[in-house]
Amino acid sequence: MENIEFTIYETNNDYNEFDNHNDLEQIQLDFQLDIESSECDDVYASKYINYNLNYTKPQLIRICNFYKLSHISTKNSKDQIINEILLFEDNSDNIAVVSKRVLFWNYINELKNDKFMKKFLMW
Repeated sequence: MENIEFTIYETNNDYNEFDNHNDLEQIQLDFQLDIESSECDDVYASKYINYNLNYTKPQLIRICNFYKLSHISTKNSKDQIINEILLFEDNSDNIAVVSKRVLFWNYINELKNDKFMKKFLMW
């Protein structure tokens, strides 16, 4: 992330400087937090859109089963399933399991795209 620094001076008042240096630091901190949360929202939204457009509900259930999210069933809506998957994947404790799942899914896609191997795959 690039650091962005700028200063805003209010010209309508009798003063052109902040009363306290801490006020300026707080404003800069608030702005930085807004940018970081915005980036997190963008990442979450892009992952959500990816799951929503590129995966069917049965495929999402398969991912939940891999993650052992037993409280998810076919009765849940697709939105609920996607949100549960994203909550699981965003947890830093689950990085190894998520990486393993992504790797295995890539293997499966390679096998499905191979003319010879796809006849042996029941997916």
